[in-house]
Amino acid sequence: MPLLTFEAVKAGDIPDVAGVCADSDQFRNYLNKATRMLMTRGDFWGTVEKIQICTYNSCLVWPDFVGTVLAVNMTGQSSTLANLWYQFMPLSVSDFCCGGFGFNGNSCTGNLIVRDDGVSPVYNPIRCGQNVYIRAYPSTLADVGKKTVIYGVDSNGQDILTQRGDGTWQPGIELTLAVPYVSTSFMGREITRIHKEVTSGPVRYYQYDLTNNLLLDLVILKPYETDPMYRRSRLYKGCTGGCTTSCNGLRSVIALVKLEFVPVLFDGDLVLISNQDALRDMILSIRFADSGDKEQAVKYELSAIHESNLEASNKAPKEQTPVEINAFGSALPVYHLIGRIT
Repeated sequence: MPLLTFEAVKAGDIPDVAGVCADSDQFRNYLNKATRMLMTRGDFWGTVEKIQICTYNSCLVWPDFVGTVLAVNMTGQSSTLANLWYQFMPLSVSDFCCGGFGFNGNSCTGNLIVRDDGVSPVYNPIRCGQNVYIRAYPSTLADVGKKTVIYGVDSNGQDILTQRGDGTWQPGIELTLAVPYVSTSFMGREITRIHKEVTSGPVRYYQYDLTNNLLLDLVILKPYETDPMYRRSRLYKGCTGGCTTSCNGLRSVIALVKLEFVPVLFDGDLVLISNQDALRDMILSIRFADSGDKEQAVKYELSAIHESNLEASNKAPKEQTPVEINAFGSALPVYHLIGRIT
């Protein structure tokens, strides 16, 4: 599937339809709104993806662009992921036959139950009963001096507070990004929220276990993420009252997910609806709606949905003719007991 970037959209003819400059904030707002509206109107091409994601302590935290989990499968063995959290994977025919995804809890490969477990600001929470320092590592020098605030509970079980210059107290501890990292001066036992300024590159947060001299993952925040909060699920495998230690061997799962809308900010950001004809019609619908012409707005909205459905039908047709090619013709080796165990 060809990827569509914000830069590519600006270089096309969609800005002409929008009636504003391609580099303006108004055009970016039009494009983001059109993308968001289309993503809520159907599972169009490119909005459903296969993802492999690591589990931590029988829990998994979904990335910010995972909106809805459609199906889940357990992997035969763990594998190294792109950033020790998740990676997207290509779909194959085997994903939709026995041994593939299990829909509505009916999995061919095992009794794996995934239940919603609220939200989390990190994908690897601090283990219960442990106290760690929190470190933040900027990935670019341009982000040195940017601010981040950590909210949570300290090692004494108290809410993390910081005293202002005037003597009053505010929640959280503010840290200034530095090279190679900035660390809290005290240990904490729970992270309830992280705030970060918009940065040029990703910022990696770690938990440092002083007792065992271990540096553990906490979360990786993208440049645009300022107040992250991810959906969290808990895994149950062959147990009903919660996962026992026998379930801890599950290191990663494969899931089919519907993507969550993520706005574009920079030229290299991906537009999650790659059908430019649909985007063009949706922007026209938005403009007519803003001007009060509801009839024309509905007309172009339906046209945008129609264009998206046509693309989906073209990429994954409902009617296909299976073709079998046999290099041996009718003289199959099996007829001569070749390759047969008798």
